[in-house]
Parts: sequence; C-alpha cells; structure tokens
Amino acid sequence: MAVLFGGKSTDSFASLRYNLLIKKIVSVKSFVTPERLPPTKSSTKYHSFRVYYQIMVWTGKESDMNAVDWGWKLEDNQFVPVMSKKTAVPESLLQMVHCNCTTACRTCCSCRVYGLPCTPACGPCQIENCENPHNQPLQEEECDYDYL
Repeated sequence: MAVLFGGKSTDSFASLRYNLLIKKIVSVKSFVTPERLPPTKSSTKYHSFRVYYQIMVWTGKESDMNAVDWGWKLEDNQFVPVMSKKTAVPESLLQMVHCNCTTACRTCCSCRVYGLPCTPACGPCQIENCENPHNQPLQEEECDYDYL
C-alpha cells in the first residue's frame, strides 16, 4: 500500500508519513496540512473495511453483516464513515518550528528562541554540529496518535 504514495513495498505507513512530513517541513514556507500526507494505518484500515462492506452490499452478501462492524457508525439515525480511531498527529507537530541555521544554532535560532530542540526538519544544522542547549536524544513512547 505504501507504494501508492511513493514509498517502497517494505515501508510502513508510519515511516512513510514521517519521512514525507520531514521533507515537506524542510521544503515549504508555510503550514503543512495533514491532508498532504499519506493516510494513517488506522484510517486505511477503516477505509478498507468500508470498501469490503460496499462490495458485499453490491453482490448481495451483506445480509448477516452489521455496517457498524465494517467502518461505519450511526449518527442521528444515519450511517457516517469512521475515519480513524486516533488523531492523525499531535497538534504540536502540526505547529512545528524549524530553523535554517548555518552557524550551529548559536545566535538567532528559532528553535532555541522558542525553547525547542532542533529536529531532522531543520535546515543546514540537521542536529549535527548544533549547539542548541534544548537538544535531547529522541525516545520512543506510547501515545494515542496514529502517526507512528
């Protein structure tokens, strides 16, 4: 499925989304919207459920299937699609600050000014040779987001 969005067949949605987000953050001058990223694992799952259910309806084999179990929910007596069970990304990631420092983030670094660490999305510093005191090694943690 990742191949459809420019990735390799061995890429996970999470790594593909992350890599594309970093590329977009580095290359654009404005806000990066989630709509410009590949779908999350959760949204792809529910979309696939709805597609399967629709095929069953078209072929007349949905009689013992409940739409609510196949990517739909009831709201105001109408079926609406379940888009995902998780948020696409944390709000802080959508408002990510990145710098384009060429001086090892010593002076006017936007990351440093806001008290944030530099990230792989930063310009030339790219965390290497970076003297931003807020830099910390990344650690994986459990979260309620669907971006990883």
